[in-house]
Amino acid sequence: GEKFDLWKLGWSTFLQVPQQAETDNDVKLLIQGNVQRFWGSDECAPAFLDQVHISGSWAGNRTVQIFSGSLESENSFAVSIDNGPRQKIQDADGTTFLLDPHVSVTGTIASQDPALWRPDATAVLDVGGVNVEVVQHTEGRFEESMAMLDISVPDIDQISETLGGWLGVDGSEGAGEAPPECATQRPSLSAINVPVQSGQVSKATFVSRLMVKRSSVGSRKKRFNEYCLS
Repeated sequence: GEKFDLWKLGWSTFLQVPQQAETDNDVKLLIQGNVQRFWGSDECAPAFLDQVHISGSWAGNRTVQIFSGSLESENSFAVSIDNGPRQKIQDADGTTFLLDPHVSVTGTIASQDPALWRPDATAVLDVGGVNVEVVQHTEGRFEESMAMLDISVPDIDQISETLGGWLGVDGSEGAGEAPPECATQRPSLSAINVPVQSGQVSKATFVSRLMVKRSSVGSRKKRFNEYCLS
């Protein structure tokens, strides 16, 4: 699948079903995200996915907002339903934020890769039979930490309609380019916008390059350790 870096800041559409919708009522699934700099107006500051907004008729016209935030900070990871109050994960093994015939939202706290990351928050949504995963990764500790969100849509090829947005057929169009003075400084955000086969699973993903970099380092360490033990 096509891989590209996302440099555009602010709110953008990551996935829309169908790609072309005449009115808002025609949108079946809409996943939007807010990309921000970690600090100030520095063009070379690292960018991260701060919020995710999910809506559409497949969600029963409910809206789900997911906010990033270190679990060790006052403004920690939270979920809001229909613009209601922000709810935090109360049970690490599973907190249900919403459960109705159209959409369910559950939050957990776990470490998907303990060698690289501390336990962190994950929100899993079932939107009309389509699974959406929003995973948080946090750099640093407490109020000085930097939390970032990643989005993935497993089995995206099961959606029969044309998909719009950066994780759909729109791909890298409008994703922006790195300013020449900081192309090698600011970690951008990376997307795989079409189904990529991994065994029997197809997945479209949007991840922080900080996570990609750390995972790459972890893989090299793992291979080195395996070599030393062989």
